[in-house]
Amino acid sequence: MHYSPSNNRFFTALAVPLLAALYFAASKLGFTVAFAAEQVTVVWPPTGIALAAMLLFGYRLWPGIMLGAFLANVTTHEPAATACAIAIGNTLEAFCGAWMLRRFTGFHNSLGRVKDVLGLVIFSALFSTPISATIGVTSLCLGGVQPWAHYGFLWLLWWLGDATGALIFAPILLVWGSPPYCSWRPRSAVEAVALILGVTATCIGIFTNVPTAGIIGDTFLYLIFPFIIWAALRFGQHGTTFITMIASAITIWATVNGLGPFTLAAAGQSLALLQIFTAVTVVTGLLLSAAISERKQAEKSRARLAAIVESSEDAIIGINLDGSINFWNAGAERLSGYAAAEIIGKPITLIIPPDRRPEEHLIMDRVRHGEPTHYETVRVAKDGRRINISLSVSPVRDDSGHIVGASKVARDITERVQAEDALKEADRRKDEFLATLAHELRNPLAPLSNALHILQSPGADEAQRTEARGIMARQVQQMVRLVDDLLDVSRISHGKIDLHKQRITLADAIKNALETAKPLVEENRHQLSVSLPDATLWLDADLTRLSQLFANLLNNAAKYTPPGGQLRLEATAEENNVVVRVCDTGIGIPASMLPHVFDMFTQADTSIERAHGGLGIGLTLVRTLAEMHGGSVDAFSKGTGQGSEFVVRLPLAQGSPAVAPPPARLPHAGTADGEQRRFRILVTDDSRMSAKTLGYMLEIMGHDVRLAYDGANALDIARSFLPEVIFLDIGLPGMSGYEICRQLRVDPVLAHSVIIAQTGWSQEEHRKRSKESGFDYHLVKPVDLQMLEELLLSLNHAA
Repeated sequence: MHYSPSNNRFFTALAVPLLAALYFAASKLGFTVAFAAEQVTVVWPPTGIALAAMLLFGYRLWPGIMLGAFLANVTTHEPAATACAIAIGNTLEAFCGAWMLRRFTGFHNSLGRVKDVLGLVIFSALFSTPISATIGVTSLCLGGVQPWAHYGFLWLLWWLGDATGALIFAPILLVWGSPPYCSWRPRSAVEAVALILGVTATCIGIFTNVPTAGIIGDTFLYLIFPFIIWAALRFGQHGTTFITMIASAITIWATVNGLGPFTLAAAGQSLALLQIFTAVTVVTGLLLSAAISERKQAEKSRARLAAIVESSEDAIIGINLDGSINFWNAGAERLSGYAAAEIIGKPITLIIPPDRRPEEHLIMDRVRHGEPTHYETVRVAKDGRRINISLSVSPVRDDSGHIVGASKVARDITERVQAEDALKEADRRKDEFLATLAHELRNPLAPLSNALHILQSPGADEAQRTEARGIMARQVQQMVRLVDDLLDVSRISHGKIDLHKQRITLADAIKNALETAKPLVEENRHQLSVSLPDATLWLDADLTRLSQLFANLLNNAAKYTPPGGQLRLEATAEENNVVVRVCDTGIGIPASMLPHVFDMFTQADTSIERAHGGLGIGLTLVRTLAEMHGGSVDAFSKGTGQGSEFVVRLPLAQGSPAVAPPPARLPHAGTADGEQRRFRILVTDDSRMSAKTLGYMLEIMGHDVRLAYDGANALDIARSFLPEVIFLDIGLPGMSGYEICRQLRVDPVLAHSVIIAQTGWSQEEHRKRSKESGFDYHLVKPVDLQMLEELLLSLNHAA
C-alpha cells in the first residue's frame, strides 16, 4: 500500500520537514495568482503535492502538510487560529482524498486504468476538496478576514482552485514517482523534445497574443489537443502528465497576466473559464492515456493468451450453442488430424463417436445453465482412431454476460488409459495366478496325506504300501517343479536367467525334452510324432534351458489337447536357422488371446471345468529363452477348437562344429570292488526335520552320521568327529554357512573335508558365492536321492 521507506522512522523524521518546506513554497507560488482574496487562488498546487505525498509515502506525513499549511497562511496576515483551522482543513482534504481512493477504487499510482483517473477526479478533485474549501472559507469569515457576503463566491473559487491543483500536480508526481519508471530510448527522447517544443510554442502562440473575440479565439484553443493525443499515444501517462502541466502552466500564467482568450470576460467568469478549461484538458489527457494503456494491456493479454492457446499441447476448441465449431487450435489439429480450415463451421459431432453423442447433448445442456464440466470420454480422429481424452467444458459469455457458446480443453489420455487397463489386467492375472498357485500347491497335498495314512495303517498290504510310496515320490517331484516355476517367475521378472552356452546338437535338446514330457503325454493317451532332419544341427546354446523350452511347449500341447489327441514335433533347417514346430489338435487359441499368449500368468482357459494345472508362466519362459538364444517364437491358431502351432526359430552355430562335451553329470565311480565306502558325515541344518531325515537316509546307506543345528555346534562336532563329508546349510542363525565353511578351510585337520552346500538358494550368484567360500558342491533342496547316491559314490574314487 505504501512506499516502503514510509515505515522507517528516520525517513519519516526527515520527510516531514521537507514536505512542510515544499508545501510552504508551493503555497507562496499559489498566492501569486490570488485575485478575489489574498488567501484564495485560481490554482492551489499544494493540494496536489499533499495528495501525492499521502499516496506515495503513507499517512504518517500528515504533520508536514499541517505545518506547511499553517506557516503559509500565518504569514499572509491571518490570525493564528484562522491559519491553524485552514491547515487542519488542508490536512483533512489530503487525508480523506487518499483514503477514499484506496478504499473505493484500489487506486494505482501509475494511473494506468480509467478507474484510477475517474477515482482521482471524483474522490480527490470533487469530494475531498470541499472539506478544505468549507473549513478554510468559514475560518476566514469567522476570523473577520473576509466578509460573510462573499462566502459563496470565495467557497466556489477555493474549491475550484484546490480541484485544479489536485488535477494538475498530483498526477505528475504520482506517475513519475511510481513504477513503472520512465525509460525512453534515444529516438523516443528526440520525439519527446519535439513534442515539448511543439506544445510550448502552440500554447505561447494561443495565450500571449492580443485577446480576440468570437469563434476564431475559441477555435485556436483546440490546437492543444493534438499534442495531448500525441503524448497519450506515444508516451503514456508520463508524457501526458508532463504535457498537460506545461499547457496548464502557460494558460494560467497568460490568463493571470491578461493575455489569451479567457481575458475577454469579467474577472470571475475569466477565472472560471480558465479553471474549467484546465480541468477539461488535464482530465481528457489522463482519461485518453489510461484508456490507451488499458487497451494495450488488453491486447498484450489477448496476444499472450492467443500464444498460450496456440502453443498448448492440449486441444482447445470453441463451439457455438448450436454445436458448430468456431475455434480450433494447433493442439486440436495434432490430436484429431483435422486442420482448422477444414473443420471450423462444422458440427462438433464430426469427431464424436455415435455412442457418445447423447453425452454431448447432456453436457451442452449444463453449459446453457452456466455449469462447467470435467469428464473423460472418447473422440474419433480423422483417420478413424478412437482417442481417450480428458475434457473440460466451460461456458463462454459475451460482454453482456449472456452464454453464447462453450470452450473445450481436451488432453489425450490414451496412454494413461492403456496403462491403467494394463495394470488392471496385471492385477487380474496376479489374482488368477495366486488362485492357481493355491490350487496347484493343494493338489499334491491330498495324495501325500492319503499315502501317509496308508503307510501308517496296519491293515495296508505291501502292494498298497509300495504304491503309496510311489505316489508320495511323484507328488514331491510335482511340488519341486512348482517351486522351480516360482523361481523362474523371479528370474524372468528381474532378468536374472543365466545361460551356460556350449556347442550342442538340436537332437540332444529335443531328446531331453521328450523324456520330460513323456509322462504327461502317456497319461493323456496322446499320439506324438517327431520328425528330425537326418543331418546334425549344431547350436550354441544352454542344453538344460533349451530342453526346458521344448519341454514346456510339449507339456503345453499335452495339457490343452483332449485325451487321445495328436501332437507333432517337427524340426527343419532354413538358411542359417533351425525351425522347430510343435503342433496339436487341442482346444486352440481365440484370436483375442493370441497377442497375449506369451504374457506372464496368461492361460487360454482358466475356468474351473478346464483346470489344466500349471502357473501360467511356461510360455513366458519359452519366449524369454528363445530370445536369449537369439531366436524367436510365434503362436498360431485358427481359433477355438482348431488346435494350435508354436514355431521356434533359433540361429545355427557358425563355423565347424566342435566336439560337444558330455552332459554335465556328477561323476559316477565306485570302489575297486564296486561297493560304497562308509564315510563319516556331519549334517548341519537349523531345520531339525530336514537334518534328521537326511541323516536317516545317509545312515540307511551305511554311513556314520552326526547332526548339528547351528554354526557353533557344527564347528565343535567337526573338530572332535573329524568328518570326511560335511553337508552344510547356508542360511543358519548366528553364523552363516559361508562363514562356517571359511573357518573349516583354514583348519589344517578339516581343510580336506568335502563340504557340500545343501540350501534352498539356487540363483547363480548363490552358487558363485558358495564356491568362493570354499564349498565343493552346491545342492538345492530337496536333494534328489539318486543324485545324492551318485555324489557319494563318486567320492570313493577320490578317496
